Amino acid sequence: MASLRPIVDAIYVTLGLAPPVDMPDHEFTFDLSGIPVDLRVDATGQGGLVRATLGHLNMSTHVAQDQLGRLLKIGLGLTAVNRAVLDLPGAAELKAGQDGAHRGVYAAASFSLSDPQDAVEALRSVIEWQGYAEAILGPPSMPEEEAAGPSGFARTSDDEMMIFQP
Repeated sequence: MASLRPIVDAIYVTLGLAPPVDMPDHEFTFDLSGIPVDLRVDATGQGGLVRATLGHLNMSTHVAQDQLGRLLKIGLGLTAVNRAVLDLPGAAELKAGQDGAHRGVYAAASFSLSDPQDAVEALRSVIEWQGYAEAILGPPSMPEEEAAGPSGFARTSDDEMMIFQP
């Protein structure tokens, strides 16, 4: 099975960073400006997958369903210009209104292990999704329990935080 070492080296050089010294051969996780990113070798050993955590859907099923619809519309529009796809592991359960559905939202793209530059482009496509998702979900590091907002705050229908001042 091929190693991710040339891929990770190419990504780090592109970012202007020194590549890590120690890393596993078949999967690598790192943080890129607050966005958790996973790199993995696929089952065939010929390709890889880059996957970034974009955030979490709101704990309110109604709001989460609205967020999901907005993300899917953006995804449809991006198919012609961005190779990354949305990865929504709990979408079917959420659409059915099931409580406890997985609310993580991810972007993913495949790449060739024989072409490190292809992996860099796949990473760019995945990270590009963050700007679109953040407008809907909020920052990627926001824990799910904070999604409702602290007391003294309220959310609008677009899930934007409003501060009430006396």
